Amino acid sequence: GIADKVVVLDCSESTMKGGTMDLEIFALPNVEVSRDFSATRDSKVVVLTVNYLGNAQSYLDVVQNNVDLFRGIIPSVAHYSQNSILLVASQPVEIMTYVSWKMSGFAKSRVIGIGCNLDSARFQYIITNLLKSQSRGKDTWIIGEQGENK
Repeated sequence: GIADKVVVLDCSESTMKGGTMDLEIFALPNVEVSRDFSATRDSKVVVLTVNYLGNAQSYLDVVQNNVDLFRGIIPSVAHYSQNSILLVASQPVEIMTYVSWKMSGFAKSRVIGIGCNLDSARFQYIITNLLKSQSRGKDTWIIGEQGENK
């Protein structure tokens, strides 16, 4: 496996439904939930699913709020997990991956955005559970971008 332990940083004030669903989707073993950045010490992979859930006025407000959240997260993660790979699932993934790369100081090859792959896995999981199917909904995919210009 990639690591003996998986640490999920819960940086929200309330429960993150998406993050909890992701743990179920990927059936990650030995999961520890923490608010302490030092819990990520020496991680091989750090997955970022942080998204601003407030009452932003526009898509650009959401982007700015996510960037502001990352200002408090990325430097700490980079400090405790200096040799890790950052896997970015925060929206909009292209922008947040770039922000993570710049704020972390990591090589480009160590900061990866997963974009629609996570959205597709979530959608497949929901379809499978709704249909109570024995086979997972692997033929369903999310394609495209999120934003005001849909």
